[in-house]
Amino acid sequence: MSLQHVNMSLSGQNISCETCHAAKYCMYAALNCSEQDEFKKMVRHQTPLRPGEHSFIAGDRLKSIHIVHSGLVKSYIDSSDGERQITGFHLPGDVLGLNGMHLKNHTDSVDALVTSDVCQIDLAQFVHASKSKPMLRQQLLLAAYRQLSNGQKMMLMLGKVSAERRLAYFLLNLSRRSKEHGLSPDQITLSMTRQDIANYLGLVVETVSRLFTKLQHDGILNVERRTVNINNYKMLENVAENHHDHSGSSAKFQRKLTL
Repeated sequence: MSLQHVNMSLSGQNISCETCHAAKYCMYAALNCSEQDEFKKMVRHQTPLRPGEHSFIAGDRLKSIHIVHSGLVKSYIDSSDGERQITGFHLPGDVLGLNGMHLKNHTDSVDALVTSDVCQIDLAQFVHASKSKPMLRQQLLLAAYRQLSNGQKMMLMLGKVSAERRLAYFLLNLSRRSKEHGLSPDQITLSMTRQDIANYLGLVVETVSRLFTKLQHDGILNVERRTVNINNYKMLENVAENHHDHSGSSAKFQRKLTL
């Protein structure tokens, strides 16, 4: 099974938090019964997004919290000169768009890579409810912290990590998240294009293709179009942790860094 099929069986149907397969990855799971009841009252469901359709666009007024219910979406920013940088690939349970809260406008855009559902919660309603339900506020702060932390780790990765290690970290992260969602950690179907992967990792697409070929030649991966089978997880970890060369960063930093 692939990442793009996560929770797709409920896409487009009437969805409740109790029956949502993504609930255990969502902030909903950390709430007590009273808080969950309040949370359910606030959740709204968009019409399913088709590939390329947006949940929101940079500059839009930030009125809602967005949570991926099913499918796979990507976030990106566009520079003033038209350059696009992908900042993340997001699975069910991920909270989107919080990095613009201080400006009250979205600072990035999010569109669907496959048919996807994204839940919305009115931000003003959520803030009001959190006054009597402090765990709601805590979960929102945790989600904002994760976005900030992931952004910092990405900057560290782009500044200090070799191309091969970037790709290894990327694949290990997808493998870990596949396992968390009840899928095989050893087989990943990449719903994003090679160009999207290259953009996210700060590489050119030719480098990504060459590295996939190298990792396959080394017996670490088996690549068949968009399907990647991890043949040797330990060797892939060794690549990510730089055990095969001495380019500089400390082992402690390498183990700590994730996408």
